[in-house]
This record gives sequence, structure tokens and C-alpha cells, in this order.
Amino acid sequence: HWMNSSIRRLQSSALSSNSSSITLSFNRDVVQAQIDIYDTKGQCVRRTNGVSGNSFVIEKQNLPAGIYFITVIQSGELLATETIIFTE
Repeated sequence: HWMNSSIRRLQSSALSSNSSSITLSFNRDVVQAQIDIYDTKGQCVRRTNGVSGNSFVIEKQNLPAGIYFITVIQSGELLATETIIFTE
């Protein structure tokens, strides 16, 4: 779940969805952040740059059902990690 070791870290709840999207909600705004989605093999399956605001919608699109790991990076700093599960 979200790292909370400093005031700069983001916070969210564990996420699971059987719908076509998941919304990440942050406890503060991010500015020009990068959000990467990794599969269980550690392969980056999607990267989104230029994310700003306090929420971000992840569309399932062509991702198969499974477990994915999300990283949120801003100005080269890893702000947060999260695990999401997409079901069929």
C-alpha cells in the first residue's frame, strides 16, 4: 500500500476492481507525475506522463485480469507504490 514514511508521501487504499477502471485518489496534488503500471513479471505494461491533480483513473483497456503494481514518480522521486487487481 502507499508509502507513508514522510509527509511528502501519498496515501490511498488498496484497490481492486471488476469494472473497466480504477481511480487512484491522492492525499495531495501531484504535478507532472509519471504513473507506471507493472505486471507480476516486473515488466512495465503502461506509462503515463504529465499527471497532475489529486486523482488519476486507470483504464483496464487491454490489460488482462491480474495483479499489477503502480508507481507514482514526481521529479525523479518515487512518491508511492500501490497494488491493484483487475478481475474479469
